[in-house]
Amino acid sequence: MADANSKWPIPKFHFKVTIGGEDIGSFQEVSGLKKTVEVIDYRGGDSVEFFMQKVPGLQKFDNLTLKRGVFKDEKQFSEWMKEVRDNLSNDDLGEARKDITIELLDAGQAAVMTWTIVRAFPVSVTYPDLNSTANEIAVESIELAHEGINVEGVD
Repeated sequence: MADANSKWPIPKFHFKVTIGGEDIGSFQEVSGLKKTVEVIDYRGGDSVEFFMQKVPGLQKFDNLTLKRGVFKDEKQFSEWMKEVRDNLSNDDLGEARKDITIELLDAGQAAVMTWTIVRAFPVSVTYPDLNSTANEIAVESIELAHEGINVEGVD
């Protein structure tokens, strides 16, 4: 049996994001990794029990938000939003939907947990606030709608 003091939880600050199989730079923050199952209350009219059954319903997924520093000549977020706009008449958004892989890494750069975000597309891009007296990095964010989260590395 392993000593409880020899086990450490994995810190959340070391991760890698890949969008559509392409590494588009390093991200500062990922939020919105959440899925829930709606509950349906059901009671048959001829049930002898005087309570509602709880039945699992549809899954829901929160929008994903990615944040990163602004770099010269990197316009992937704006170009992705333009791709969505150009494909609005296409029922499937064409190539604008992309799978996203988020890997939580250990000290040796090996993936400990992997989240795969299915068929994501941008719904919002937020450009950095500008302030001439601030001593901060310019950060942009993109909000993505998607159709699912698959998790690997969870027992």
